[in-house]
Amino acid sequence: SRGQDVTSDLTVTFDEAAFGCDKIITLTGSDGRKQTLKLHIPAGMEDGKSIRLQGKGGAGIGGAQAGDLLICIHVSEKPGFTRKGADVYTTANIPFTTAVLGGEAIIQTLNGRVSCHIKPGIQSGSKIRLKGKGVPSLRNKNVRGDHYVTLVVQVPTNLNEDAKEALRKFDEACGNRPAGSAGDSTEKSEKKKKSFMDKLKETFEE
Repeated sequence: SRGQDVTSDLTVTFDEAAFGCDKIITLTGSDGRKQTLKLHIPAGMEDGKSIRLQGKGGAGIGGAQAGDLLICIHVSEKPGFTRKGADVYTTANIPFTTAVLGGEAIIQTLNGRVSCHIKPGIQSGSKIRLKGKGVPSLRNKNVRGDHYVTLVVQVPTNLNEDAKEALRKFDEACGNRPAGSAGDSTEKSEKKKKSFMDKLKETFEE
């Protein structure tokens, strides 16, 4: 009769599962014999999936076909990265000034660091999508998932007096504090907002 199927486990890194790799494994059979095999891990391999090697399991009886070897793949974690299918999720800190004024932020992806444009006024907790920067699809290596980044705005600490004054003017410009004279014209108000933005930018860029 056909030989029994044999199961085994193999742990690979987050990147090995994402991009694929070749592993050399040594297994010991029920008869005590060792066999060394080369195992290809396809790009996009998912945690808990198994790879089947036909005829590498238990020997058949009376010349019958050998069983198969099923290797269950376990993917280790990568600090700062979470994977769901082919999509990847991370968080990134951005300076307060970048959140207010807009600018560029450096994001660490699976393929290295990339620069992303941040729109002015973005809120902490906002997400940006980096299309095609995720993990290759296990079914189609030419298709890649996306990388979603949650932005965390860093609130400035240890402010000097100029910075504090700039923030007070920001509060006034936003209507959260009395701006002084209630009879200020719209034009004057716009000038105040503009001067605040200029001062805020200058203060934090020093």
